[in-house]
Amino acid sequence: MNKDLLDYFKAHEETAFKFNLELRNLKELLRSKIKKVAQCVERPERFPRFSYWSSLSDVDETFAFICDSCNCFTELAGVSVQIEVTIYIDDRGWQIVVWLPQGGDFSKVCKWLEEHEIPPARIDQNKKYWIYAKYKDPDLSLAEEKVGAKFQELLEAITKGIGPKAMQSRSEASKKRQ
Repeated sequence: MNKDLLDYFKAHEETAFKFNLELRNLKELLRSKIKKVAQCVERPERFPRFSYWSSLSDVDETFAFICDSCNCFTELAGVSVQIEVTIYIDDRGWQIVVWLPQGGDFSKVCKWLEEHEIPPARIDQNKKYWIYAKYKDPDLSLAEEKVGAKFQELLEAITKGIGPKAMQSRSEASKKRQ
């Protein structure tokens, strides 16, 4: 830690403690909202269980935003995708997206989603995000049930498009990898 920052913390110790406490409270609020969304969703049985992520708990310093998310993985058109619902405190609000965490051919995924009539609210080609739904929520008051219903809708549409046999073979393949 550099000396100037250490001196700043010494001079503003009480403010730093209060800020840290409020930041932890914000993290807990965002996580509780995401968990309420997940509780509203009846996860199709062939999807792996949900995992959670917070930018406040990530050591990678490339993230310059505060958010919390719930996600699961599957494969579309031979490409590994992440399906995620995220709450941001900035102007993005809530977003439900399909994206490629490990690279791959985004155009194949877009084509698959289009063929299965899963329309985007917007597509971000740079980040390789198929944004399924987006809700502005400047005061974090949007009902989690509304977001959960839209997340459920997306999971069901993808499940219907993949079909039970394909999902079963993916489920068996992932069990063999474990």
